[in-house]
Amino acid sequence: MPGTIEEVRATLIKLGILGPWIEELDYLSWGLINGYVCTIKRSTATFCYCGYVSIPPGHPMHGVGYDGAIYGIKVHGGIRVHGGITFAGLSIDSGYWTFGFDCSHLGDVAPAMISYQSNPYKHAVSFEEKYRDLAYVIKEVDSLAQQLSLESLKCLK
Repeated sequence: MPGTIEEVRATLIKLGILGPWIEELDYLSWGLINGYVCTIKRSTATFCYCGYVSIPPGHPMHGVGYDGAIYGIKVHGGIRVHGGITFAGLSIDSGYWTFGFDCSHLGDVAPAMISYQSNPYKHAVSFEEKYRDLAYVIKEVDSLAQQLSLESLKCLK
């Protein structure tokens, strides 16, 4: 179901795959006092949200990769956010370093994938699927920003 966000949304509506994802925002960005930029974007591949926190140059975690560590705490698996950190990279525009996560893991409803989920073995393992809505992802992004704060990192030393 590739295409733009609006094309994917139109396809979901046409297929009758309706839910809160039809009316929710596709993009949200806000800044924090400490200079971080928090962003939520909807994925065209899954129609799930991805959350990001961008930190400025000079921050101790600026340039630390997805599989890196700081003060002995691993980025992936050490920072607690939904599904773990799944992205780390440089924003060429601003020079900020961005950490991100996505909401399309086992147990997450991925609206754009519903039409592909006709596998009879899909429910061989019992789990509850849940759509991670905007309010949930905002809380996770805020939590990620807090964990990346200099105050929190100082406590890890």
